[in-house]
Amino acid sequence: MHALRAEELTPRRNGFTGKNAALWLGAAQPVAQTAKWLLFTDADTLHEAGSTHRAVVEAERHELGLLSYSPRQVTSNMVQRALLPLVFSELASTYPPKRVSDPSGPIAAANGQFLLVRRQAYFDVGGHQAVASAVLEDVALARLLKRRNAIRLRYAPEAVSARMYRGVADMAEGWTKNLALLFGTPLFLAGGTVLNFLLLLGLPLLPVLMPNLQFWQMLAIGLLWLAARRDWLRAQWGVA
Repeated sequence: MHALRAEELTPRRNGFTGKNAALWLGAAQPVAQTAKWLLFTDADTLHEAGSTHRAVVEAERHELGLLSYSPRQVTSNMVQRALLPLVFSELASTYPPKRVSDPSGPIAAANGQFLLVRRQAYFDVGGHQAVASAVLEDVALARLLKRRNAIRLRYAPEAVSARMYRGVADMAEGWTKNLALLFGTPLFLAGGTVLNFLLLLGLPLLPVLMPNLQFWQMLAIGLLWLAARRDWLRAQWGVA
């Protein structure tokens, strides 16, 4: 296994985003031309020992063109622990891993934190050069690959973890971009996420603050809280 690092990029990238330019440059290195598999990953990921070998075995067993892992997300404060599970729950609802991995289905997605791709399949679709200007290059590349190859996306906490954001400001900046492109209505999603969080914390306090509630009112509050808790626990993409 060889680790490739991109050299310093020039200001002129001919339509490439910075990340896509670096990835395409790495894939074009001579050592990559002889590899059967290419693994694209982020600097903020932590890979467990042997995870790359096991991923290759998994990809070959399922005869894949692309295998993408969604890492266990490591959080650093209460705001991240509160909001990230809901965000990843929405991602899992919009891009269900089972439907992404279904070769007969139209949905394609991937997580750029771990992209294991068969080299021949990668170059057949044009690689990162074909998605040079895409901000969400992982999803764009997955769509191209799924037209010709089987792809697989799954949550893999046993293989890789990631700490995407150091603080609340970083999280807000990063997800504003991602949600706008993934969902098209980031303000609506953000509002729903905050509302769900407030319901989860606030509903149990209502019987204490309003002791004269009738039974049916308390029952309704309980049902609302269970619905909020269900959405919280639905975060199957994993946040630690």
